[in-house]
Amino acid sequence: NISSYAELDAFLSANSKKYQGRRVGEIAKELGIASSSKAVASKLIRHILEPNTGEDEVGIVEKSGMVIKARTMYSDGRKKEDCKFFTLDFDEFRNADGDVTETEAYRYFDNNQFIFPIFKKEGKAKTQDDTFVGFKRFSFSEEYLEEHLKPVLQQIQDLVANHKFEVTPKLNKAGEPIINKKTGTQQESNNLPKSRYNNFFLRGTSSDSTHKPLELNGYYIYNQQIWLKGQELLKLLDDVEYI
Repeated sequence: NISSYAELDAFLSANSKKYQGRRVGEIAKELGIASSSKAVASKLIRHILEPNTGEDEVGIVEKSGMVIKARTMYSDGRKKEDCKFFTLDFDEFRNADGDVTETEAYRYFDNNQFIFPIFKKEGKAKTQDDTFVGFKRFSFSEEYLEEHLKPVLQQIQDLVANHKFEVTPKLNKAGEPIINKKTGTQQESNNLPKSRYNNFFLRGTSSDSTHKPLELNGYYIYNQQIWLKGQELLKLLDDVEYI
C-alpha cells in the first residue's frame, strides 16, 4: 500500500532502525546468515529492506524500481572503493549525430532513484566488523548529469562512431611489453574515458582476464561498465539525510 516516496522512506526507516550502529557479523549471526560469505552485505540489506519477503519473491523496494547500491566508507569519511553502475551497450553510440541524452545509459541515471545502504569501516577491519549506518535515497540532478555524464557519453560516441577507439599494448619504462604473470597475456590499455579525467568513467570487468567478449571497432575488450568515483559519490551523499 506504499504510494509515495515519503511512505517508502518511513517503511525503510522502520525496518532499518534495529540494525543501525551494529556490526555486520552480529547482524548476520542474528539472521542466520554466514558472515564469511562474499555476499553477506547484500543478503543483510535484502533482509533489512524486505524482512517478510521470501528469497524468490519480489518485495516492495524491488517493485518500486529503485536501484540499491551498498557503499562502505572509512571512519574518517574516505571512500573504500568506486561505484559500478551500468553495463554499456556501444551500439547506442554508433550514430555520430545521435543525442546521447536519449541513450539507455543516460536515462539510467536520469530516471532512477537510488538507495544507498551505508557501512562504516574502521581501518583494515574485516567486513564482519563493518558497522551498518543507515540508508540514503538519492537521485542525480539534471545539472549534474549535463555537466559530468553527458560529456563522457559524447566522448564515447566520438570514439565509436568515428572509429577513433583503439587498444594499445602497455609498455614498461624500457619500452618492453608488460605481461600478466598469471595468464601470460599482454597487458593492454584503451582510450575510453578514465577516472583520471572524469567523475564518471568506464572500466572493464571479466571473470577471466583472458576472456574478452566485446568486439569494438575490430578490437576485443572486456565488457565495460560506467563507474562513478567513490569519493565523488560520498560528496554527493553528504547533503542527503539518512532515512
